[in-house]
Amino acid sequence: MLKKRESCVLCLTSTPNWAKKLTNGRIIHDTCLEHLMLEIQKIKEEIHTQQILSNQEIKSLNQSLEKHRNNLSIFDKFERWLNNSIVDQYEININQRIQEIRSGQELLLNQQNLNARQLKNKIAQVYDYWPVYPPDWAERRKKLGNSCSECGFSNNSGKRKKRLDVHHIIPLGKGGNNKIINLEKICEDCHQKKHGHSIGNFDSKKILKPSSSRVEKKIELINSAINSKTKLIIQYKDYNKKVTERTITPIGLVHESIYGPSKSILIDAFCHLRGSKRLFNLSKIQKITPFPY
Repeated sequence: MLKKRESCVLCLTSTPNWAKKLTNGRIIHDTCLEHLMLEIQKIKEEIHTQQILSNQEIKSLNQSLEKHRNNLSIFDKFERWLNNSIVDQYEININQRIQEIRSGQELLLNQQNLNARQLKNKIAQVYDYWPVYPPDWAERRKKLGNSCSECGFSNNSGKRKKRLDVHHIIPLGKGGNNKIINLEKICEDCHQKKHGHSIGNFDSKKILKPSSSRVEKKIELINSAINSKTKLIIQYKDYNKKVTERTITPIGLVHESIYGPSKSILIDAFCHLRGSKRLFNLSKIQKITPFPY
């Protein structure tokens, strides 16, 4: 008997499009996720275009009103100055139209922002179960505040500066997720105590076997890029075993895996394809070459 194919959490179909496995066992089609992102971008562009058109129309109406005032005869101007109760129907019509434009613009903006928020919420629900740090990681990190949830340390306290990390309370590999309720911001000292080993930059020779010459070479290239703040081109095999070329700017190396206790070496880097920070597993990097400046 054939095993039933999983359905995409967005389109609810089991079509054989390229899919990503989420930590809750569900799948997401790359094309469905891209479609939502394009819809959000389309809404942003529509808002921008509508604001430009509305502002142009208001500007044109104000210019017409100014021209109308300048064309008034001296007698008309004197009479208006003498008696403020004189009604100029043209001005009334212009001002009413401007008010209508602004009211319509506000209503449209509110509706479009609501539509964008609903789409973002759908994407966020997918990212809750993303198999690595999700693309909206920076937003989730920001929601956790600027102090350690364990010791209360804050870089605003005037004490020595320390790195603040985001820790998965239940690791992804043990059934955890990326929801805010499963995340906590802790200082590097408390993070180290939780894991029982150093979190952050490290000397690869302390955790690699002497025979790991190929890995050592990768580490040397990465450390060199970190120190010089330069880019690297990598051939990376993702969790669907698809090899793609990425341009990254390495930030640091860690030997703490978010999939549970392991000695995996992870690269904290800015991915230029995604436009955000993420982690790359060193074992999944097929090839590393310096960026040709």
